[in-house]
Amino acid sequence: MAQADNLRLEDVRDALLAESTAGFRLLVTPPTHVGPNSSAFDVARAIAGAFADGGTEAAATVLARAERPHDDEHLWAVIGELVAQLPPDDVTAKALTAVQRNTSAIQNLAKGIATAQADADPVRRPTLFVADQETKR
Repeated sequence: MAQADNLRLEDVRDALLAESTAGFRLLVTPPTHVGPNSSAFDVARAIAGAFADGGTEAAATVLARAERPHDDEHLWAVIGELVAQLPPDDVTAKALTAVQRNTSAIQNLAKGIATAQADADPVRRPTLFVADQETKR
């Protein structure tokens, strides 16, 4: 997964991997913040944590906050791979399995949230009047 996000071992040590004498262990705890520059793995972990805490709406809010397309194939593939690789009794795997079952609802909500955010942001709304945009900034 790190290779898919073009990450080096130095980039994932401590953030995604815990090192011990027995080797490496994947950390699947949700990150504290996600944004447009977050890796797909971080967004997937954040969605899992949000779903566990607040259900479908919370997961959709995280997806919108990450500014990813609601139907980002790479992100949904990472979620599927995590479900396949984690043990079935893992808390994150259970949350991501539920996320997979509710994919269309999460995607629709995230699309609505992103649209509402774009409509509320005057910088993102184009206008024919350049002077109006200049005074609002």
